[in-house]
Amino acid sequence: MTLLNCLIAGAALLDPTSTGTEPAGRYVEVRSASVYAGACHYNSEYVTQGREALLAWSFERGSHAGVDLGGLSVAVALGDDENLAAAPARRRSIVFVSDQLDARRQAALLGWLLASHGAQLGEVRGVMPVALAVEVGEAGFRVQAGQHSTLQGDVMPNRECCKMPYNVWYAPFELLHERRVGHVQSWTATCVSLGIELERRDENSASFGSFGTPARP
Repeated sequence: MTLLNCLIAGAALLDPTSTGTEPAGRYVEVRSASVYAGACHYNSEYVTQGREALLAWSFERGSHAGVDLGGLSVAVALGDDENLAAAPARRRSIVFVSDQLDARRQAALLGWLLASHGAQLGEVRGVMPVALAVEVGEAGFRVQAGQHSTLQGDVMPNRECCKMPYNVWYAPFELLHERRVGHVQSWTATCVSLGIELERRDENSASFGSFGTPARP
């Protein structure tokens, strides 16, 4: 039995009726197309790019099926034969979890992903325990998923995305509060099973912010 099947089976054994708080925290997403650009630039990229993405969550609080997710992280590599903004053609994904977590918490993260974003993930081709780091702040972000993907960036200079929202494209896969467009300094990804191998730099191609119910002051 593969790790993916083991974790799916483990997720099914968790208590779905267990009460808890809605997961919340910070999120970043990068695409292989500009999130902030002029209309002509957007249209030229739409038909040939934007087929790959990296999604990453950093949980600050909340639980799933009785398992506390606070302090945990999870990331997903996405690929498709068409732009990810279109209807899924051959959507496929790889889930990255920390290799420092036990099977129960890995299963809880996978269970939450499948419950909340299953339709967006398409065919989940595997779960990879890796050295995972997801850091998302007010002004920047960093993701490291072992040797498979690295992402580094910060908020757009002068907050142009707020001044000219008509140049912001591609709604993120996670509903965000105070969404910001990120300037990606560098993003590399190698996922053979998804057909992804890329290196991109100096692009306004990320979205980041907070997800879930905001904490009470």
